[in-house]
Amino acid sequence: LTHAMQHYDGGYRCPGCSVYKEFHAFVAEYYTFMMIDRIELIPDSLYGADGYFDSDLLWDTIKELYGEDCPDY
Repeated sequence: LTHAMQHYDGGYRCPGCSVYKEFHAFVAEYYTFMMIDRIELIPDSLYGADGYFDSDLLWDTIKELYGEDCPDY
């Protein structure tokens, strides 16, 4: 998440950055939120029409955030 904010604020790009790595970092963070019963910290925009967390929406969001600056893998 820190990397995402640095990237958003100043175009920061670390060596080895990828959408895949960021995706897994967010999944780990959101899983932690679920385990400690703090699901309100997960953005509503990442839930599908069925009311469940949608990992495809997360991937698309990260891909949009990082754009062409980071490879997918």
